[in-house]
Amino acid sequence: MNDWPLTLMAVHAHPDDEATNTGGVLARYASEGIRTVLVTCTDGSCGDGPGGVKPGDAGHDPAAVAVMRRQELEASCELLKISHLETLDYTDSGMMGWPTNDAPGSFWQTPVDEGAARLAELMRRYQPDVVVTYDENGFYGHPDHIQANRITMAALTMIELTPKVYWTTASRMTRTSPATTTAA
Repeated sequence: MNDWPLTLMAVHAHPDDEATNTGGVLARYASEGIRTVLVTCTDGSCGDGPGGVKPGDAGHDPAAVAVMRRQELEASCELLKISHLETLDYTDSGMMGWPTNDAPGSFWQTPVDEGAARLAELMRRYQPDVVVTYDENGFYGHPDHIQANRITMAALTMIELTPKVYWTTASRMTRTSPATTTAA
C-alpha cells in the first residue's frame, strides 16, 4: 500500500488540457494531500507554435511544438503540484476534419483496445479512487478528447477497481449586450 489516502487520476488528450479543464480540481486536491495522477495521451504537436504559428502555416514545426508543449506540461504539473505525470505519447490528431486525423500513429487512429490496455496498466499501478476525463463527445467534438473518453471507459472495464468517474463540463455561457444588462 501507499501513504496516500486517496488518488485522483485525470485523463487528458493534450498538454495544457490539465490546466484549462481540471487545473483547479487538481491543485485543490493536491493541496489536501490527495495523490493526483495526470495521464496525457498525445504529444500536442498540432498545437500552436511559438508566436502563435498555426498548424499548416509556414514555420509550424510539429516536432518543436511537441517539445515546447512537453516543457509547458512539466511546468504546469509543478505549479499544480501534480504528484505523478504519465504520458502515452500518441501523435496529436488535430481538430476534427484535419488530414492529421488519418495519420498513422495519431491518437484518433489508435485502436481503442490498445490505448485502453496502456491506460488500464496505469490504473492498476495507481489504483485511482476517482477518474476524471471528457464526456463521449470529447467536451466539444475534438477527436483526441473523444478518444480519451473511449480509452478511459474501455480501460475501466479491464480493471478490477471501481473508481468514481466524472466527466469535465463547462457552464453554458450566455451573451447579453451591455444595453440589456442591469446593475445589481
